[in-house]
Amino acid sequence: MEKRSPLGTALLLTIVWCCTLQGVIAQDYTTSWGAVHVDTRWFGRTDVMQAAACAGNTAVLRTDGTIDVVGSTLNDVCDVPPLPAGTTYTSVGLTRRRGAAMRSDGVLVGWGDSTWPDPTLPSGTTFVQIRGGYDHFLGVRSDGVVVAWGSTTFVPSFVWQVPVVQVAAGNAHSLARRSDGSVIGWGTLPVPPLPNGVSYVDIAAGYGHSLFLRSDQQIVTLGDNSFGQCNVPQLPAGVGYARVWAGAFFSIALRTDGQVVAWGDDRLGQCHLPTLPPGVTFVQFEPGYLQACALRSDGQISLWAGNQNADANIPEPPAGVHYVDFSTKGFTFLGLRSDGAIVHFGERGLGNMNLVPPLPVGLAYTAAWAGVNHCLARRTDGSLVAWGTNTYGQCNVLALPAGTTYVAAAAGDGFSLALRSDGTIVGWGNNTSGVFSPPALPAGVTYEQLVVGQDHALALRSDGEVVAWGDGSSGETQVPALPPGLSYARIAAGQRHSVVWRTDGRVLAFGESFYGQLNVPGVPIGTSNTEIAAEGAYSVVAHSDGSAAGWGSNLYGQRTVPPLPAGLGYGMLRAGVGTVLARVRPVGSHVRLGTGCAGSLPVTLLVPRDVPRIGETWRLGLVNLPSSMAFLVHGWSTTTSPNGPLPLDLTAAGMPGCYQRVDVQAVSVVIGTAGFATFDLSIPAWPGLLGLQLHQQAVVPDAGAGNPLGAVMSEATTATVGN
Repeated sequence: MEKRSPLGTALLLTIVWCCTLQGVIAQDYTTSWGAVHVDTRWFGRTDVMQAAACAGNTAVLRTDGTIDVVGSTLNDVCDVPPLPAGTTYTSVGLTRRRGAAMRSDGVLVGWGDSTWPDPTLPSGTTFVQIRGGYDHFLGVRSDGVVVAWGSTTFVPSFVWQVPVVQVAAGNAHSLARRSDGSVIGWGTLPVPPLPNGVSYVDIAAGYGHSLFLRSDQQIVTLGDNSFGQCNVPQLPAGVGYARVWAGAFFSIALRTDGQVVAWGDDRLGQCHLPTLPPGVTFVQFEPGYLQACALRSDGQISLWAGNQNADANIPEPPAGVHYVDFSTKGFTFLGLRSDGAIVHFGERGLGNMNLVPPLPVGLAYTAAWAGVNHCLARRTDGSLVAWGTNTYGQCNVLALPAGTTYVAAAAGDGFSLALRSDGTIVGWGNNTSGVFSPPALPAGVTYEQLVVGQDHALALRSDGEVVAWGDGSSGETQVPALPPGLSYARIAAGQRHSVVWRTDGRVLAFGESFYGQLNVPGVPIGTSNTEIAAEGAYSVVAHSDGSAAGWGSNLYGQRTVPPLPAGLGYGMLRAGVGTVLARVRPVGSHVRLGTGCAGSLPVTLLVPRDVPRIGETWRLGLVNLPSSMAFLVHGWSTTTSPNGPLPLDLTAAGMPGCYQRVDVQAVSVVIGTAGFATFDLSIPAWPGLLGLQLHQQAVVPDAGAGNPLGAVMSEATTATVGN
């Protein structure tokens, strides 16, 4: 069991506050890798120049000439090729399996599924317009020629004597509007004839329907009407239509009075247009397959509907609100916002998992736990709510005994488990695997953390032990025994494997190993493991230098961690079966800068529970303490000290073979038990501390050290404060 010592903290903080560093907090963001890609850096940006949307993805072209894509990573549609120096992207289009864009140097760039080759442009020509359909692209060249490429495409043998000003691509049909108001169509749908004196001024193509806006401000439709997407709303007297757009099975139009209307498929809210801030208007729509997006007059983009593949990104919160946490399981994601609301994105599963229960007046959500087909959330009154599939009663939350609240929960495969404030665990739903029977607790011990796999559960006890129960047929409930002086501090569970984090920083995995779930990778030299997460048949871990690593199944690329630019690091890992969500922040780190000397025990280790960040409490564990206490030294320098250059040989001080590696600026007395202790440092939320370096080394009393002083030195480390 841990003993925490805050002694010396006040002295150290006095030094910190005197520091003259002036840092600037770089904005942190949440992103993902694996089956879907999301990025909160889209929030609030006013630099969107163009957008494109198709089945599973949404792309934006920004005013700096870069392209970002969110949504499904299948076929690598999110992997936009980097730009050569001095070039920008000038247009973008998407199909469900491929992206295409023009560069400023006249090169057509394609990425994603390479089944169909991109066309070759004649010398001196470029594409001035690119539109993507379901499985094919249309491009208007600068010489007025229309080109189609992709699946089963063709362009009629036609002399384009009149310039083409607009193209539209559906599933199996294409449209081209010319400057004289005529429209040429090919594929499965014809073009309706025009009355005398009337021309076409706008066109749109959905999956199987077309919209034609005429110069008399009327809309003509053709094709599939299975969702009413061809049923144009009636207009008030004196009002006409001014623009048209088509999603897969829904339609959008702008009226001449400025009102925007949508009709057709509304199963995912495609026809419920988002509310705009005062004074802001929609200027362009880009409906996708099931999602929709719109460019606004303030340069921002609004995305809505769809989102089963995160094709509409993480839903953007209102101004002044941010996300404080996420939860994921399977392909379902929940985001907890700072205003106490919970939003859903990703796979909806069964039972309308996207329909988060409304909150009673005066209450807010404080935590959320996503499941495969049901979800759980805790409210500020300590109550728990559940929604989604209820086949086994997994949403029938048990009533609380008087005087207790729920403090944590987990959603399993047809069951729910919850941790109450009295330290006990209860369950409801499907109990086939015996998950409702956690091991009995010793007197005075409670449960503190809870996670579930498919049919098993793990819990961390207040004495630092981990217990596991339920289906253990793959070994997922066989918790490794703890060495003396150590305890467990973090737990995670995959489908049929379990992961635990010990206070010496070591990560252990047990259970099924078919996909390499037990092959825990080594840490980068000089670092420690700080976070763990697991789902499905894989796990991920964060290191104290801000890096991360994964192991196990890589079916969706979920263990292939993207590299980050220098100065940024990963944290707050949340693992779904095919996707990892992570927060990216200015890197806080804790790395080893020199070894110590051993006495009656191995060298004392300084193991961080996490990396130091402004506004948070940083915890440092001291492992291998012969007398369960130490003098933790803090300093600014590792090169000089009043006694001479560092490292300093301590033979003359009675510790032969030991070296002082840190200048002494402050000392904290750290007291623990059973050879282990922790030191807590509350770091103020002051931007000036960002990037501050603190060096640590401990003088460790050891009567059995065999030297005149009866002490040894721990390893030395450097902690860098992050955001």
